[in-house]
Amino acid sequence: MAEYINGLEIRKALGPKSWGPPRTMGSDGFSYVAADGDAKVIVTGFCESWFAEAANPTPWIHASISRTSGIPGYDDLVLLHRAVWGVTGHAYQCFVPPTEHVNIHARALHLWGRADGTRVLPDFGRFGSI
Repeated sequence: MAEYINGLEIRKALGPKSWGPPRTMGSDGFSYVAADGDAKVIVTGFCESWFAEAANPTPWIHASISRTSGIPGYDDLVLLHRAVWGVTGHAYQCFVPPTEHVNIHARALHLWGRADGTRVLPDFGRFGSI
C-alpha cells in the first residue's frame, strides 16, 4: 500500500522546515513530527478488500494529525488534506457511533479518502448553497 503514499511529497506539502522527514510506519505508511514537537501526522494506506470481497479493490488512505497542546484546528486539517490529497482530491472526516470509534490518541483528528482522491459522496453543493 505504501506505493500509493509519497512520503517525500507529503513532507514537501507539509513544509520541510516545519516538519521532520517521513518515518516508515509499518509496511503501509509514514509518520511525521513537527519541528516544534507539538504535532504528529500519520498517513497509512489500506484496501477496501481488507473489509469485504471486492472484484477491483480500491486503495484508501487514512491520515491523522494530533497535537500535544490540544485538539488540532481547522487549519491543521486543511494542511493535512492538501498534503495528502492535494487541492483537487476528496477526503472525509467521519462521525460514527461511539462503539465504532477507532482512536488511540485523545487529541487526534482523522481524514479518510480514496488514494486517487475520487469523490465518494454526492456533490452537496451542486444546486447552490445550503
